[in-house]
Amino acid sequence: MSKKRTQSADREQFLAELCAETHSLEQLALQQTDQVVLLHTETDDGRECAEAVRDLIREEFSVDVWLREVEGLQVRDAARFRRVGLHKLFQILRDECVEWQQQRPEERKAILNATGGFKAVVPYLTLFGVIHRVDVVYIFEQSSTLIRLPPLPIHFDYERLGLARSALQLLRKEGVLPREKFFEQIRGLPYEERPWYECLLEEEEQSGLVTLSGFGFLVVEAWEKDTKQLYLSPEAREVYSATQGEARKRLDGFLSRLQDPLYRAARKHSFSRTDLHVYKLPHQAERAAGFVRGNRLYIALLYTSHDHYERDFPNHCVAEFEGKLREFSPWTPPAEEYIPPTEIPDEWEELMAQNAELRKRVAVLEELVHEYEQQEQASVSKIQNLEHQISELTGQVDQWRQRAESLETTNRNLQQEVENLQHALAQAKRPWWRKLLGLPAC
Repeated sequence: MSKKRTQSADREQFLAELCAETHSLEQLALQQTDQVVLLHTETDDGRECAEAVRDLIREEFSVDVWLREVEGLQVRDAARFRRVGLHKLFQILRDECVEWQQQRPEERKAILNATGGFKAVVPYLTLFGVIHRVDVVYIFEQSSTLIRLPPLPIHFDYERLGLARSALQLLRKEGVLPREKFFEQIRGLPYEERPWYECLLEEEEQSGLVTLSGFGFLVVEAWEKDTKQLYLSPEAREVYSATQGEARKRLDGFLSRLQDPLYRAARKHSFSRTDLHVYKLPHQAERAAGFVRGNRLYIALLYTSHDHYERDFPNHCVAEFEGKLREFSPWTPPAEEYIPPTEIPDEWEELMAQNAELRKRVAVLEELVHEYEQQEQASVSKIQNLEHQISELTGQVDQWRQRAESLETTNRNLQQEVENLQHALAQAKRPWWRKLLGLPAC
């Protein structure tokens, strides 16, 4: 911090060498109308460094700078960092980014600069940016290139998240819960699907209880802070009232989910020729166009025909409806159970019936596979028995062969003895005169 500008005539190099904050802010090309909020730890060192950086930024960039201390953000107590520090960090980010930007969305854009400070919080800043559609920037120490991490095209399974809403809100209220009690709050949850929800939880090392993870806290906070009351303009109300049957049920489900901030963020799109936000129902023609003001979502236009939407929507803008917000009326979800959107009136029931039939077929096939496995095991057992019998028979044949060879040798010996005896007998039967003369028998 003791460097002086006279050490370098080049301002950009001077700011790059000064500190990470001035380096990245120089790359962002700050204007005097911009505002900077510096977040610092709850330590004395963190506060003093933040004050010094604040003075440098005011001097070098001539912009307004504020300091925000993040309670619990420190390195001495890991449990306090997770349970207090991260939650306070997210609350401040919401205040300074989301809510600040919502006050004048056409004029304000928040950017999270993750260059300075704790590297451990960078993943959480990125996660916050993903969920709330806030750009995150970062610059490496030896680099002059600013890396932008724009809101990623990541989508969550909002239907699954919605099932855990009461469980997450209970965990937020209680602070910690036994793992089983948390999962008991998700009705009808199969045991094999529990791992999908583990990213929402974090286990306490000493107690074994679970608390909200950083992601879980962001989800719950979004529900608590950003769930909007939905209002329809007279034009949108007219289109809504004209629908009936499956089209009405599909539209009711769509509007109900648009009150959910996470679902709304995933379905929001911008159109190049208008400042109205348009929300799409996947694989359907329905479109809803509107804007957020405070805790209300104003639906200015509803479309049930895609062709009409493409022709008409670019001709409207927010200013057309802002002057007549009093004409908008609140919309309340119907009491009956929501039926998921379908492309054909009976497609959902048909798919459910097909699913049930497939389950039966799978059960039959599993039974056949089980029978084949049993038959295979029986066949393997028989083959093993035959192999054992063949081995025993082979041993017996070897023994018989050895005996046969032994008998053959004995026979040869006996035959030789017989021949010797026959020769001796022939010699003994010679006449006396042949014996006297030493002549052989005839």
